[in-house]
Amino acid sequence: MKRSWKIGFVLCLVLVMALNCLVFAEPQTSLRFMWWGGETRHKATMDAIALYMKKNPHIKIIGEYGGFDGYQQKLLTQLVGGTGADIVQIDQPWVDQLMSQDDLFVNLYTLKGLQLSGFDRNFLKNQCQWQNQLVGLPTGLNGLIYATNINFMARHKISLNTQWNWDNLVESGAKVHQQNSNEYLLDMDLTQVEQMIMMYVKQHSGIKQWINSNYTPGFDKKSLAQAFGYYQKLLQSGTLLPLKDSVLFNLKTEQNPKWATGQIGMNSNYDSTLPQFYLGGKLKLDVMLPPLMKGAKSTGITMRPSQILAINKKSAHVKEAAKFLSWFFNNPEALVCLKTERGIPATTAGLKVLEKQNLLDHNMAKGINLALKNAGVPENPLTGNEELNITFEEYIQKVGFNVLTPEAAADQMFKDYQGKLAELKAQK
Repeated sequence: MKRSWKIGFVLCLVLVMALNCLVFAEPQTSLRFMWWGGETRHKATMDAIALYMKKNPHIKIIGEYGGFDGYQQKLLTQLVGGTGADIVQIDQPWVDQLMSQDDLFVNLYTLKGLQLSGFDRNFLKNQCQWQNQLVGLPTGLNGLIYATNINFMARHKISLNTQWNWDNLVESGAKVHQQNSNEYLLDMDLTQVEQMIMMYVKQHSGIKQWINSNYTPGFDKKSLAQAFGYYQKLLQSGTLLPLKDSVLFNLKTEQNPKWATGQIGMNSNYDSTLPQFYLGGKLKLDVMLPPLMKGAKSTGITMRPSQILAINKKSAHVKEAAKFLSWFFNNPEALVCLKTERGIPATTAGLKVLEKQNLLDHNMAKGINLALKNAGVPENPLTGNEELNITFEEYIQKVGFNVLTPEAAADQMFKDYQGKLAELKAQK
């Protein structure tokens, strides 16, 4: 009887303690986090999320991730429709277009609990701000570079110290293709051809902005025709992988098989994408700068965020989302999880942690330093307008497939740009 009483007392005590836990436990909050990327980025991000949830059991974070294709339209549809995730990854060129649609994101300057001290304030202002609102935070620094296959360059006796200009790139590329008709010095997807043409125009004409803030083209037809002509020269000389082959692959998320087999010497892309070019350690790489014209007033070389993380203005959990982002960008354990999967960290704390842990890829650090030293003026947000980019890429293809001459393409594209910019200005 005495023993039964003790057992009953213990059971009652356990029940009381369990009820107290239920009463005083924090209610669970669910956050959705949406991003695009490759498998290594997905894994690193999910590892960081798992660590955060372990430390904050009242928070559940649901990862929604996939490839780049179709992401922008899906994101816009969800945000406008009120079904968007709490935290979303966006590309920096989309900021103007997304914010022009509606007031979609929380102004992060208004969140007192969000740690911004480790970010460069000028970088935030130039790259992540829209009409004095801080739209999001940069996951990393990103510069335009050439990922370079060391063995390919050695085989063709091309020095890794070569300073590329617009002439010697074609000269070297033509020699490579003459030596082996299956090999090409350079590969670029449509986005990178677009960037190359903008660089060519800026270096040769001296303009700083591709699109002016008054909704007019910053370039002229003559300069654009010359740039299209240079693009045609790259293709005709065998320097650049043919468009019929390169158009099949988006170099943000996938590689042309010719890169894996060592038939391409250099890939033009952003520094944050460099890890995928190693192909799991199968290739030895270096990094080089794109062509620079001696005495150019503007290099046109892009320095920008790898991606931007923003908080959906319609989120019911803005405060919790801000706490997670503060941890994501500043906590040493989070930074170790993420490594450089989202680019070179954009915070001083992030750089120190990775350097201390020997987690900073040598080529990524080298690429960022090269891009920083040679960076051009930050682009006007209008330059990233999706409709303008689609128009640009259409004319790149028309020149690349010899449907239009460089002069005809420049004339028609200039007129199309003027019309579209007038429409955008009217929508303000």
